[in-house]
Amino acid sequence: MVHGWPTQRVCVEAHAIGAAASNRQVQSYVRWGLLRSLDDGSWAPETVRLLVLITEAGRHARPLHRRAVFLRSDYFRFPVPNQIIREALIALASASIEHPRRKIRAIVRLWTEWSELHGEPSRWPGPTPWRGRARAVTLPSPENWVAILQSHNITDEIFGAQLTFAYQFDRDLSARLAAWTEAMPLEERILLILILNLSWAPVSRQ
Repeated sequence: MVHGWPTQRVCVEAHAIGAAASNRQVQSYVRWGLLRSLDDGSWAPETVRLLVLITEAGRHARPLHRRAVFLRSDYFRFPVPNQIIREALIALASASIEHPRRKIRAIVRLWTEWSELHGEPSRWPGPTPWRGRARAVTLPSPENWVAILQSHNITDEIFGAQLTFAYQFDRDLSARLAAWTEAMPLEERILLILILNLSWAPVSRQ
């Protein structure tokens, strides 16, 4: 068994280089899937660097549920379990997005503009792709977002697959369309991509 550092040492080492790293903070990071201890409850030395990254991410996303979604984009360092991301997205959908209707329209508009500019044959979102100019679609109301995420019809397997797609979709568009990243924070883009896809999944309409 590999033995690591005790919590106190990790906190001291991290604090020395500017990270927020009290014992209470470490436990809150564990609760949101951002840190994992070794089997014996100690910590790998690399945890110090993770604490620095978590602290830096707080400048972008202060609430930990937002930070979990934001940092999950770096899956190698922050492999936050899908169940925790689902919980984080429910918290995000519940209260902390400003102008939600405008933002979900912006997601659809930006994708449509990019798709038309690059001659893509299909349009998104919707139950199935189609050709030509994007048709007007009925967007899911913010009042229904939590229910969509909590639906028992959205199994862990379906949610995991859609979550993987959402992060990859966002990476692709972020690399190709500057306005995409400027429109709203990453964690909000991930939420809205998921809401759009899950709301049109056949299983969610049963």
